Amino acid sequence: MNNNKIHKPSVFLDNIVDNHWPRDYTVAMRYSSEKKKDCHLAVNNCGEFFMTVGERNVTRQKGRVDYGIFYVRKESFFYFDGDLLREAKEGELVLFFPGVPRCYEFDGKKESVVLWANFTGEATVQLDLLKCPHPLCLKITEQAEFERVFLQMITAHHRRGAYCEEISAGFLQVLLAMLLKSNQAGESALRASRREDLDRVLEYMSDHCHEPIDLQHYADMCYVSSNRFINIFKNYTGVSPYHFQLQLRMERAIELLLHSSATVGECAAAVGFKDSAYFSRIFKKMTGYPPSYFKK
Repeated sequence: MNNNKIHKPSVFLDNIVDNHWPRDYTVAMRYSSEKKKDCHLAVNNCGEFFMTVGERNVTRQKGRVDYGIFYVRKESFFYFDGDLLREAKEGELVLFFPGVPRCYEFDGKKESVVLWANFTGEATVQLDLLKCPHPLCLKITEQAEFERVFLQMITAHHRRGAYCEEISAGFLQVLLAMLLKSNQAGESALRASRREDLDRVLEYMSDHCHEPIDLQHYADMCYVSSNRFINIFKNYTGVSPYHFQLQLRMERAIELLLHSSATVGECAAAVGFKDSAYFSRIFKKMTGYPPSYFKK
């Protein structure tokens, strides 16, 4: 007997690229619910997924044309943020934007329960404030109410009776409002946490400015992808990580030139430049003066 239970598997498994699902589920892959509709809001498909036995994974490198939300009701599941594997825990929601790769997996040792939905419509414009080129994980603040509304939406969607599409879309609108509310509540905490992470990065960069820049290490310190790190770093400092490191190197070089007996070549080596002539060009470009000016 198969212990893996899934709500409406034929809707959940449409158009996935996956060789790890039980063979008896492959019959479910008959059609696609993936649509982009010209309407206010519509639920393309939704359900409650139970994973109790065995590891499972789904890979859609091109994502979908619609939006997707995966809310963890129990335990957790893992998803890829670029090359980084992240864990969404109980009470958290992962939002997938159109065209963003959807790669996620379940740990077979955990009895995970996930509420999920794919949706479309003009009202999705309200999510543009959150839009980014990777899956977005949010902590839901009113979890019990969120789960209640989500389950009502699933029930309404699968009844397929009169006005069920409109009713399920109404529940979806409430869910999106609660999602945005949770994001707003978590933004201040996120900003504070991110400031602390970035301050640690700046301190580390200052202590290691003579070393080759390691974007992936800095990104890991902030728990984001390297591309995401570059964006938040620039927003925080006003310059790119590369430019910031150059500024640190020039400041350190000026200190050495003014307060030590080191030659220009020795100063260049001390701040990470192997070629003193190249160092001199960069130094003059950034300070307006040649290094020798500070040795007078």
